[in-house]
Amino acid sequence: MEIPLIVQDGAMLNPSKGMRLDEDTAFQYAEQIAEAVTQVGGVLTLLWHPNHIIKPDWWRLYLRTLDYLKGKNAWFGSVREIGKFYRENLRS
Repeated sequence: MEIPLIVQDGAMLNPSKGMRLDEDTAFQYAEQIAEAVTQVGGVLTLLWHPNHIIKPDWWRLYLRTLDYLKGKNAWFGSVREIGKFYRENLRS
């Protein structure tokens, strides 16, 4: 089983490389990605580096994204929990 990395703080918000998005644009991007993943019944992974939570806009984006996903009734789990769910429910 492979669980791809989909949304990463540095790829979206780093001002010197990557997408170089501001907080609001990055949130819109995360929403669009989440909707696309929902449409195909996929898994959305988020990666926020612990050393970046001291950056207020990066932290706000993380919290906004989690709140948005909670509002969509998303299921949150670790990679281990996702693998267990797959083995017990989806594997044919």
